[in-house]
Amino acid sequence: MRLIDEQYTKSPFYGVEMRGGWLRSQGLGVNPKRVRGLMREMALEGIYPRSRRSFSSSSNKLYSYLLRGLKIERAD
Repeated sequence: MRLIDEQYTKSPFYGVEMRGGWLRSQGLGVNPKRVRGLMREMALEGIYPRSRRSFSSSSNKLYSYLLRGLKIERAD
């Protein structure tokens, strides 16, 4: 855990796979599940760009819902 914490301060963008590879290069035999569990226990998370799916573009036109308040009694 100490090594993971030291490496996290140097490179917080490393995820589980890269951090596990670094630990293996240091001579420790760890698998990704162990690294993931330790990082979760220490509340560490790799920094990466998040998806921006919920933001609409300012160039998109907004359309009002025209059927609001209209009672639909039959099909077409």
